[in-house]
Amino acid sequence: MKNFMKLLFQTSFALSLLVIFITGCGSKKETVPETKPAAAQETVKPATNKMYKFKSAVIYYDADLMGMVQTQTFFVDNYGEKEARYSLMKLEMMGQTVETEDVEINADGFVTKFDMKKKTGSKSKSYGSISGGQSGVPDASSFSKDMMEKYKFKELGEKEILGKKCKGYTMVFNEMKVEAWSWENVPILMNMLDKNGKQFITIKATKIETDVAVPAEKFTVPAGVVIKDN
Repeated sequence: MKNFMKLLFQTSFALSLLVIFITGCGSKKETVPETKPAAAQETVKPATNKMYKFKSAVIYYDADLMGMVQTQTFFVDNYGEKEARYSLMKLEMMGQTVETEDVEINADGFVTKFDMKKKTGSKSKSYGSISGGQSGVPDASSFSKDMMEKYKFKELGEKEILGKKCKGYTMVFNEMKVEAWSWENVPILMNMLDKNGKQFITIKATKIETDVAVPAEKFTVPAGVVIKDN
């Protein structure tokens, strides 16, 4: 149990570092050109910033970590002005089954995280996308030589996943190797391997739907959930 929890901590830290690499590359949001007809302008409010090229999306993920199974559904609306991640996890350990249901919403300049079972959560200022892939594959030229060498960062080129052309890269942290692929600034596949080259965590998209209607309630906190400001 002790070693398992240590591994979870290392994995969580590595994933956090991965997000820093991805989102810290200085990628700028693009302004959406206002080229729609006047009639369309009246019914659809144009986004002031464009995080993604698609207006909306629903992306489904499966994750596996040493017997811990998690499913995620990631929602995007108005070119990224609104994002939400719904995560369901099931863990069987020592004869017991533990289930969690967590939600993370990024909208209106704030990130709200809450536990659907405990009905509690927190709210803090948003500093960008919560997808983990805001800037897609990092531009190696934006890293210092020391950082490149320390984490053995390397671009992997393109790979087709779910019919999408994805860009990939690899890096090493604390003897753990990360291989990640993204499409249109969204993570699609990530594998983590231990120092012996054995894969112990996988997060992969299983279905991608773009330009679909996303229910407004996906970006709001349900009644009965208590949120505290951080």
